Amino acid sequence: MRTAYLKKVTDLNMKMLSKLGVQYILLDIDNTIKKYGDTKPAAGVREWVAQMQAQGVRILLFSNNFKKTVAPFAEGLGLDYLAFCLKPSPLAYLRAVRRFHTNRQNILVVGDQLFTDIFGAKLLAMKTLLVEPLDLNRESATVKLRRCLLSRIKRKITSRKQPF
Repeated sequence: MRTAYLKKVTDLNMKMLSKLGVQYILLDIDNTIKKYGDTKPAAGVREWVAQMQAQGVRILLFSNNFKKTVAPFAEGLGLDYLAFCLKPSPLAYLRAVRRFHTNRQNILVVGDQLFTDIFGAKLLAMKTLLVEPLDLNRESATVKLRRCLLSRIKRKITSRKQPF
């Protein structure tokens, strides 16, 4: 499957998940569901998580940040998490597969960065969804450079017909 694209994670719904054949979401945190430096989720995220869970979707947060940062945020949303993932290394993605007790084809990986979130999932042939970053102004210089270098790939993803 090609990488799907949505403007924001809260645009993802059950109909789309059904079309993709998934009930598990591996969800990036920074700039996907919260702005860098913020301690609270973006508008609508808390409600979206509750709605997905009520419909039987399991969500696992994953981040390259340390446990001391990730744990309180995950707890606030009532979600399990994987910290210090070293994305795009496939190890965290494989840990998620084990945590979910399913196979890779049943998981949708959602993130805002092509090089880390999406590339790591693609190494394991997992389904992927790219979303727009919540705040480009607070990003580090290296993240901005990666976004610039990968802008052609992103344009290709965002311009094609979506699978749902």
